Amino acid sequence: DMSSGLILSTININLRMKNSLEMLSDTNKDLADSLYRLNALYSTSSQFAGTLDKTKLLNFMVEGMDKALSFSLTCTLSFCTEDKPVLILNSLYEISEELLEAIKLRTLLNYKSVFDGKKLPYDIKAEDLKIIKNIKYPANRFTFTLFQYDNMFAPISLGENFFGCIEIFKETPFSSEDATCFQTIAQQVTLPLKSATLYQEIKETNLKLEKLERLKSEFISIVSHELRTPLTSIKNSLDILLSGRCGEVTPSADKFISMARRNVQR
Repeated sequence: DMSSGLILSTININLRMKNSLEMLSDTNKDLADSLYRLNALYSTSSQFAGTLDKTKLLNFMVEGMDKALSFSLTCTLSFCTEDKPVLILNSLYEISEELLEAIKLRTLLNYKSVFDGKKLPYDIKAEDLKIIKNIKYPANRFTFTLFQYDNMFAPISLGENFFGCIEIFKETPFSSEDATCFQTIAQQVTLPLKSATLYQEIKETNLKLEKLERLKSEFISIVSHELRTPLTSIKNSLDILLSGRCGEVTPSADKFISMARRNVQR
């Protein structure tokens, strides 16, 4: 009986130790995942701070999500990188034309849902969208089962500034930490995008001011030339009159001719 009890006790101790080691292993894995995700967020934030190019900022956003979340597909609707709306697809596999049409319609529905019946900043249709596709493994192809994947959606906006929106798909379920990371990156990119927009507006304003300055200088130069030519002739004529070479000048005439000459000179 004593030996049986000793064996059972040993087994119980070993089972508890095994459970403790498994819990420690899971904790270490969770900690490693959290550290990796934090590192990805820090790296992405550093990239955001290093540019005022809006296309690069959106690329950094997607790259950060790829590092932190390993997605299957992202659909980024951008209103800030070109003159027309752009749908940027970053996909593991190739997308058929039929699936692309469905993605475009889904993206527009998501976009409209952000404003919940309110006036849209941009009124667009599916055929208005310019498509940019970045395919990692084009030999494979997604099917409509893509819409059965887990997905998350977020607007890319700051106050009244609306830059677009993003939807992300992943074959395996997203965790709550994934959702937090996704929302964080989508929010982080908005302030640099606003700064980039202001910088672009300042550049365009400066170009307009430079153009106006050139036009003003050209105008003044032309007007000065056009005025100087007849005024020089008038001044020379008045000088001749005052010199008496055209005949005697009375004091009264001298007064008015001198006044005219002073005003021409001025």
